Amino acid sequence: MPAANIETLYKFEDYLEAAVKTNLGTNGSLTVYRQRDRDSVAAPFCAVQLSGVTSAGNVHVDSSNVGWDSDFNAQLSVAVVTNRVKEGASSTHAATLGKVRRYLCDTTKWTDAALPYHKVWSVTNSGSVPQVDEENRLDITTLSFAIKFLIREDAWPT
Repeated sequence: MPAANIETLYKFEDYLEAAVKTNLGTNGSLTVYRQRDRDSVAAPFCAVQLSGVTSAGNVHVDSSNVGWDSDFNAQLSVAVVTNRVKEGASSTHAATLGKVRRYLCDTTKWTDAALPYHKVWSVTNSGSVPQVDEENRLDITTLSFAIKFLIREDAWPT
C-alpha cells in the first residue's frame, strides 16, 4: 500500500515505536509507553524510544529521478521499570527483561499490520544499564537494541 507522501514514510519514530508498543503489549502482555505518550504511568511498565536513525546506503529512485534513502540503522531503547517493594518484584523485573528481549529480537513479531510501510529485518541486543531509583523505590533497566529496517518497495508514493 503506497503512503500518501514521503513525509509519512520518514516518520520512523511514530511507526516503529508504535510497533514496539503493539508487539510487547500483544505478545508479552506488557504495558508500554512511547516517548511522546502523555499517559500517567505506574510501575510496572516499559518506555520505548527510537533514536540515532542513519541511512544504511540504499536509495529508492522515484519517477522524477530523485533518490530517497530507503534503508536505515537505528538504536532502540526500552526502559523496564518495576516497583521494587511489591512482592515478587525481582522476578517480575527479570521476566519483563526476558520478554522484551524475546519479542523484539524475533523479527516475525514485527508484523505488516503494525508496520504498513516499513520492514524490520534485524534486531540485536547491544547492551543494558541497570539502575535503582531509591526515592521512588523503582528498579530500572534500560535495554538497547541495534535495529535495521527499510521502507517497503510497495510503500513509495506514485
